[in-house]
Amino acid sequence: MIKHSTFNFYSFLIFVALLIYVASCSSNDISEPVDCSTSDLAVQATSQTNPSSCAAQDGSITASGSGGKSPYQFAINTGSYSSVALFPNLSAGTYTLKIKDSNGCEQTVDVVLTAPGSTLTATSTNTADTQCVSNNGIIEVNASGGSAPYQYKIGTGAFGSASSFANLAEGSYAVTVKDGSGCTVTISAKVEHGKTGVSFANEINPILQAKCQSANCHGSGSINGDWTKFSAVSAKAALIKKRTGDKSMPQTGSLTAEQIALIACWVDDGALNN
Repeated sequence: MIKHSTFNFYSFLIFVALLIYVASCSSNDISEPVDCSTSDLAVQATSQTNPSSCAAQDGSITASGSGGKSPYQFAINTGSYSSVALFPNLSAGTYTLKIKDSNGCEQTVDVVLTAPGSTLTATSTNTADTQCVSNNGIIEVNASGGSAPYQYKIGTGAFGSASSFANLAEGSYAVTVKDGSGCTVTISAKVEHGKTGVSFANEINPILQAKCQSANCHGSGSINGDWTKFSAVSAKAALIKKRTGDKSMPQTGSLTAEQIALIACWVDDGALNN
Protein backbone atom coordinates (compact mmCIF):
# COMPACT_ATOMS: atom_id res chain seq x y z
CA MET A 1 0.00 0.00 0.00
CA ILE A 2 2.84 2.39 0.78
CA LYS A 3 4.55 1.71 -2.53
CA HIS A 4 1.26 2.18 -4.38
CA SER A 5 0.64 5.54 -2.63
CA THR A 6 4.17 6.72 -3.37
CA PHE A 7 3.71 5.86 -7.05
CA ASN A 8 0.44 7.77 -7.21
CA PHE A 9 2.01 10.80 -5.50
CA TYR A 10 4.89 11.05 -7.96
CA SER A 11 2.56 10.43 -10.89
CA PHE A 12 0.46 13.33 -9.66
CA LEU A 13 3.53 15.59 -9.46
CA ILE A 14 4.51 14.72 -13.04
CA PHE A 15 0.94 15.37 -14.20
CA VAL A 16 0.91 18.81 -12.50
CA ALA A 17 4.31 19.69 -14.05
CA LEU A 18 3.00 18.86 -17.52
CA LEU A 19 -0.08 21.00 -16.95
CA ILE A 20 2.11 23.95 -15.89
CA TYR A 21 4.31 23.54 -19.00
CA VAL A 22 1.34 23.44 -21.37
CA ALA A 23 -0.24 26.42 -19.60
CA SER A 24 2.97 28.43 -19.95
CA CYS A 25 2.99 27.86 -23.70
CA SER A 26 -0.70 28.67 -23.97
CA SER A 27 -0.57 31.81 -21.84
CA ASN A 28 2.29 33.21 -23.89
CA ASP A 29 0.86 32.25 -27.25
CA ILE A 30 0.29 34.87 -29.90
CA SER A 31 -2.67 37.14 -29.22
CA GLU A 32 -4.72 38.59 -32.04
CA PRO A 33 -3.52 42.10 -33.01
CA VAL A 34 -5.48 45.19 -33.88
CA ASP A 35 -6.03 45.54 -37.64
CA CYS A 36 -4.23 48.84 -38.25
CA SER A 37 -5.45 48.95 -41.86
CA THR A 38 -8.94 49.81 -40.57
CA SER A 39 -7.79 52.29 -37.91
CA ASP A 40 -8.89 55.93 -38.15
CA LEU A 41 -5.61 57.10 -36.63
CA ALA A 42 -4.34 60.38 -38.12
CA VAL A 43 -1.61 62.93 -37.50
CA GLN A 44 -1.46 66.59 -38.44
CA ALA A 45 0.65 69.68 -37.85
CA THR A 46 -1.38 71.99 -35.61
CA SER A 47 1.21 74.74 -36.07
CA GLN A 48 4.44 75.29 -37.97
CA THR A 49 7.01 78.08 -38.08
CA ASN A 50 9.20 78.58 -41.14
CA PRO A 51 12.93 79.24 -40.58
CA SER A 52 13.94 82.91 -40.71
CA SER A 53 16.49 82.39 -43.48
CA CYS A 54 17.80 79.70 -45.78
CA ALA A 55 20.75 78.98 -43.47
CA ALA A 56 18.79 79.20 -40.19
CA GLN A 57 17.58 76.28 -38.11
CA ASP A 58 14.86 78.04 -36.13
CA GLY A 59 11.77 76.51 -37.72
CA SER A 60 9.41 74.28 -35.77
CA ILE A 61 6.48 71.89 -36.15
CA THR A 62 3.89 70.95 -33.52
CA ALA A 63 2.02 67.68 -34.02
CA SER A 64 -1.33 66.39 -32.80
CA GLY A 65 -3.19 63.12 -33.26
CA SER A 66 -6.74 61.90 -33.59
CA GLY A 67 -8.51 58.55 -33.84
CA GLY A 68 -6.88 55.25 -32.97
CA LYS A 69 -6.22 54.65 -29.29
CA SER A 70 -4.47 57.21 -27.08
CA PRO A 71 -2.00 57.92 -25.64
CA TYR A 72 -0.04 58.86 -28.75
CA GLN A 73 3.67 59.07 -29.48
CA PHE A 74 5.23 61.27 -32.13
CA ALA A 75 8.40 61.31 -34.23
CA ILE A 76 9.83 63.24 -37.16
CA ASN A 77 11.77 61.72 -40.06
CA THR A 78 13.98 58.96 -38.63
CA GLY A 79 13.82 60.12 -35.01
CA SER A 80 12.61 57.97 -32.13
CA TYR A 81 9.02 58.04 -30.89
CA SER A 82 8.22 59.92 -27.68
CA SER A 83 5.33 61.76 -26.06
CA VAL A 84 6.84 65.12 -27.13
CA ALA A 85 4.80 66.74 -29.93
CA LEU A 86 6.98 69.84 -30.54
CA PHE A 87 9.92 69.59 -32.96
CA PRO A 88 12.13 72.73 -32.89
CA ASN A 89 15.43 73.78 -34.52
CA LEU A 90 14.39 72.84 -38.05
CA SER A 91 15.82 74.14 -41.31
CA ALA A 92 13.88 74.46 -44.56
CA GLY A 93 12.74 71.19 -46.10
CA THR A 94 10.12 68.48 -46.21
CA TYR A 95 9.60 66.57 -42.95
CA THR A 96 7.72 63.32 -42.38
CA LEU A 97 5.64 63.69 -39.22
CA LYS A 98 4.79 60.34 -37.59
CA ILE A 99 2.33 59.12 -34.97
CA LYS A 100 2.00 55.78 -33.17
CA ASP A 101 -0.92 54.90 -30.90
CA SER A 102 -1.11 52.46 -27.99
CA ASN A 103 -2.22 49.70 -30.37
CA GLY A 104 1.05 50.06 -32.26
CA CYS A 105 -0.63 51.51 -35.36
CA GLU A 106 1.26 54.22 -37.24
CA GLN A 107 0.44 57.04 -39.67
CA THR A 108 2.49 59.77 -41.34
CA VAL A 109 2.05 63.14 -43.04
CA ASP A 110 4.55 65.33 -44.89
CA VAL A 111 5.04 68.92 -43.70
CA VAL A 112 6.98 71.50 -45.75
CA LEU A 113 8.94 74.35 -44.17
CA THR A 114 10.13 77.09 -46.52
CA ALA A 115 12.73 79.79 -46.02
CA PRO A 116 12.50 83.30 -47.47
CA GLY A 117 14.77 84.10 -50.38
CA SER A 118 16.03 80.58 -51.17
CA THR A 119 15.15 78.71 -54.36
CA LEU A 120 16.98 75.52 -53.31
CA THR A 121 14.83 72.39 -53.68
CA ALA A 122 15.49 68.66 -53.78
CA THR A 123 13.72 65.45 -54.76
CA SER A 124 14.80 61.83 -54.73
CA THR A 125 14.50 58.70 -56.86
CA ASN A 126 14.48 55.58 -54.71
CA THR A 127 15.18 51.93 -55.53
CA ALA A 128 13.60 49.22 -53.36
CA ASP A 129 15.64 46.91 -51.14
CA THR A 130 15.35 43.40 -52.59
CA GLN A 131 17.92 41.74 -50.34
CA CYS A 132 17.03 40.32 -46.94
CA VAL A 133 20.07 39.78 -44.74
CA SER A 134 22.14 42.26 -46.75
CA ASN A 135 20.68 45.46 -48.26
CA ASN A 136 20.68 46.95 -51.76
CA GLY A 137 18.29 49.90 -51.58
CA ILE A 138 19.37 53.12 -53.29
CA ILE A 139 18.48 56.81 -52.87
CA GLU A 140 19.49 59.22 -55.65
CA VAL A 141 19.06 62.91 -54.81
CA ASN A 142 18.24 65.56 -57.42
CA ALA A 143 18.95 69.16 -56.32
CA SER A 144 18.04 72.36 -58.14
CA GLY A 145 17.89 76.09 -57.49
CA GLY A 146 20.08 77.88 -54.99
CA SER A 147 23.71 78.16 -56.01
CA ALA A 148 26.10 75.41 -57.07
CA PRO A 149 28.01 73.39 -56.03
CA TYR A 150 25.74 71.13 -54.00
CA GLN A 151 26.70 68.84 -51.15
CA TYR A 152 24.68 65.95 -49.77
CA LYS A 153 24.36 63.93 -46.58
CA ILE A 154 22.09 61.20 -45.25
CA GLY A 155 20.99 61.14 -41.62
CA THR A 156 23.73 62.40 -39.31
CA GLY A 157 26.50 61.66 -41.80
CA ALA A 158 28.98 64.21 -43.17
CA PHE A 159 28.34 66.31 -46.27
CA GLY A 160 29.98 65.11 -49.48
CA SER A 161 29.75 65.54 -53.24
CA ALA A 162 28.04 62.16 -53.85
CA SER A 163 24.31 62.52 -54.53
CA SER A 164 23.61 58.77 -54.44
CA PHE A 165 23.42 56.53 -51.35
CA ALA A 166 23.57 52.74 -51.80
CA ASN A 167 23.30 49.52 -49.76
CA LEU A 168 20.30 50.80 -47.80
CA ALA A 169 17.71 48.79 -45.89
CA GLU A 170 14.02 49.53 -46.35
CA GLY A 171 12.88 52.51 -44.32
CA SER A 172 12.70 56.30 -44.25
CA TYR A 173 15.82 58.46 -44.45
CA ALA A 174 16.44 62.16 -43.88
CA VAL A 175 18.58 63.51 -46.74
CA THR A 176 19.99 67.05 -46.61
CA VAL A 177 21.30 69.15 -49.50
CA LYS A 178 23.52 72.20 -48.96
CA ASP A 179 24.24 74.70 -51.72
CA GLY A 180 27.23 76.99 -52.31
CA SER A 181 25.69 79.76 -50.18
CA GLY A 182 25.28 77.51 -47.15
CA CYS A 183 21.52 77.16 -47.56
CA THR A 184 20.12 73.71 -46.80
CA VAL A 185 17.00 71.74 -47.56
CA THR A 186 16.06 68.41 -45.97
CA ILE A 187 13.77 65.84 -47.53
CA SER A 188 12.46 62.48 -46.36
CA ALA A 189 13.26 59.65 -48.79
CA LYS A 190 11.75 56.18 -48.40
CA VAL A 191 13.28 52.90 -49.53
CA GLU A 192 10.46 50.43 -50.08
CA HIS A 193 10.50 46.69 -49.48
CA GLY A 194 11.12 44.73 -52.69
CA LYS A 195 10.40 41.03 -53.13
CA THR A 196 13.33 39.13 -51.59
CA GLY A 197 12.38 35.60 -52.64
CA VAL A 198 12.89 34.07 -49.18
CA SER A 199 11.71 30.44 -49.37
CA PHE A 200 9.29 28.97 -46.86
CA ALA A 201 10.37 25.39 -47.60
CA ASN A 202 14.12 25.99 -47.55
CA GLU A 203 14.56 28.85 -45.06
CA ILE A 204 11.49 29.47 -42.86
CA ASN A 205 10.16 25.98 -42.15
CA PRO A 206 13.54 24.69 -40.89
CA ILE A 207 13.53 27.53 -38.33
CA LEU A 208 10.02 26.59 -37.20
CA GLN A 209 10.94 22.91 -36.99
CA ALA A 210 13.95 23.64 -34.82
CA LYS A 211 12.45 26.33 -32.58
CA CYS A 212 8.65 26.19 -32.55
CA GLN A 213 7.09 22.93 -33.70
CA SER A 214 6.76 20.95 -30.47
CA ALA A 215 3.84 18.82 -29.31
CA ASN A 216 2.97 21.21 -26.49
CA CYS A 217 3.34 24.53 -28.31
CA HIS A 218 2.91 24.42 -32.10
CA GLY A 219 2.98 20.78 -33.16
CA SER A 220 0.53 18.02 -33.98
CA GLY A 221 -2.21 17.95 -31.37
CA SER A 222 -1.18 21.27 -29.82
CA ILE A 223 -3.88 23.45 -28.32
CA ASN A 224 -2.05 26.46 -29.82
CA GLY A 225 -2.28 25.42 -33.47
CA ASP A 226 -0.38 22.89 -35.57
CA TRP A 227 2.50 24.74 -37.22
CA THR A 228 3.54 21.59 -39.05
CA LYS A 229 0.80 22.67 -41.47
CA PHE A 230 1.48 25.64 -43.76
CA SER A 231 -2.10 26.90 -43.49
CA ALA A 232 -1.72 27.35 -39.72
CA VAL A 233 1.60 29.19 -40.11
CA SER A 234 0.39 31.51 -42.88
CA ALA A 235 -2.69 32.45 -40.83
CA LYS A 236 -0.38 33.72 -38.07
CA ALA A 237 2.33 35.17 -40.35
CA ALA A 238 2.05 38.82 -39.25
CA LEU A 239 2.04 37.81 -35.60
CA ILE A 240 5.03 35.52 -36.06
CA LYS A 241 6.95 38.45 -37.55
CA LYS A 242 5.93 40.69 -34.65
CA ARG A 243 6.74 38.20 -31.88
CA THR A 244 10.05 37.06 -33.35
CA GLY A 245 10.95 40.69 -34.03
CA ASP A 246 10.41 41.74 -30.41
CA LYS A 247 12.07 38.47 -29.25
CA SER A 248 9.08 37.29 -27.24
CA MET A 249 9.03 34.12 -29.35
CA PRO A 250 10.12 31.28 -29.37
CA GLN A 251 9.19 30.14 -25.88
CA THR A 252 12.57 28.55 -25.25
CA GLY A 253 15.90 29.41 -26.82
CA SER A 254 16.35 32.31 -29.22
CA LEU A 255 16.69 33.20 -32.88
CA THR A 256 19.69 34.77 -34.54
CA ALA A 257 19.44 38.21 -36.15
CA GLU A 258 19.60 36.51 -39.55
CA GLN A 259 16.72 34.16 -38.71
CA ILE A 260 14.59 37.09 -37.50
CA ALA A 261 15.36 38.99 -40.71
CA LEU A 262 14.44 35.99 -42.89
CA ILE A 263 11.07 35.61 -41.16
CA ALA A 264 10.32 39.33 -41.58
CA CYS A 265 11.25 39.24 -45.27
CA TRP A 266 9.14 36.14 -45.91
CA VAL A 267 6.12 37.79 -44.28
CA ASP A 268 6.67 41.09 -46.12
CA ASP A 269 6.92 39.14 -49.39
CA GLY A 270 3.39 37.90 -48.76
CA ALA A 271 3.99 34.75 -46.66
CA LEU A 272 4.16 32.56 -49.75
CA ASN A 273 4.17 28.75 -49.82
CA ASN A 274 7.35 28.74 -51.90
